[in-house]
Amino acid sequence: MKRVLIFCFVAVMSLPVFSQISDSAGFFYAKGAEEQQSRRFAMAHKYFQQSVDADSTDKESWKALANTALELRQYKKAKSAFERVYELDKNDTTAIHQLAQLNFNFRQWHKAIEFGLLMQQHGQYAGTNYIIGKSFYEDENYGKAFQYLEEAAKDDPVNAQIPYIIAVSYVDMSNYRKAIPYFHKALAIDSNNARWYYEMAMTYSAIPDDKTAVIYYEKAAEKGYKTDNDYFENLSLSCILSGQPERGLQLMMGLLEKKPADLNLLYNIAETYYKIKDYPKAIGYFDNILQQDASNARAMYMMGMAYQKKGDVSRGMKICDRAIELDPSLADLKRKKVNVGL
Repeated sequence: MKRVLIFCFVAVMSLPVFSQISDSAGFFYAKGAEEQQSRRFAMAHKYFQQSVDADSTDKESWKALANTALELRQYKKAKSAFERVYELDKNDTTAIHQLAQLNFNFRQWHKAIEFGLLMQQHGQYAGTNYIIGKSFYEDENYGKAFQYLEEAAKDDPVNAQIPYIIAVSYVDMSNYRKAIPYFHKALAIDSNNARWYYEMAMTYSAIPDDKTAVIYYEKAAEKGYKTDNDYFENLSLSCILSGQPERGLQLMMGLLEKKPADLNLLYNIAETYYKIKDYPKAIGYFDNILQQDASNARAMYMMGMAYQKKGDVSRGMKICDRAIELDPSLADLKRKKVNVGL
């Protein structure tokens, strides 16, 4: 009899505990809601945290905690809280939407795709095609990226990022001609984006269409793109290749003052002089390269060719033969020259 009485006592004492937990969770939730209504989000967040600590199964408390974390820009905490909401209710569209956006912002592309697709399953399409398409692009799945980005362009035709991402996707696949129309679409929406002008210029040069590339390099500078050494080097090469060798050389000479030991720059200058048939200057610059790098077989071979073009055939052939000894692959160039004549 005594044992039964003890059992009853324990049972009776344990009953109010669950009620107290529920009551305290509700109390803290109500206090949090008051603070949230008054836009005192920091205090509201603390109360909602106390509410979920008291009852970890209360979905609304977790959702309120997540929303106040967003207001406080505590995005990791918000993501964690929305994940808990999703655990408690797989059909909570608020949690699904926020997890798609938060995973996207945190560059967790697979998760962004997962929750973006879940949004669409729940009939929520606003903004989801962009999230999914951009995430597929970042995951280097360009086929899927195009599928969703084309739809995203219909949803939001003034979002310049959409055609831009499609453009760089084609660039990543070395399909430069396909990229160009999308660069134009992006710049039609955002005509002041200097970096996009520069990227389009480089894409034109890769086609190659250096004459048009020069136009867009210049537009990039007009729009404020930083005209650093790389900019002038790319512009100078496009000038030369588009039939403006004098302008290209002038730009390269300006660069040479800043980078006097740049062997690639010296080679480009030497080769440009070779192309415009100023062989003595070409020889001088190829020789400058060899003084700094005696094993540069290509510079040596081209210097030999310049001597031959200048009329000193015997000397030039000896230099070319010496270059081929250093790099036997240059023999292919020699055979081509024999076939077409000097």
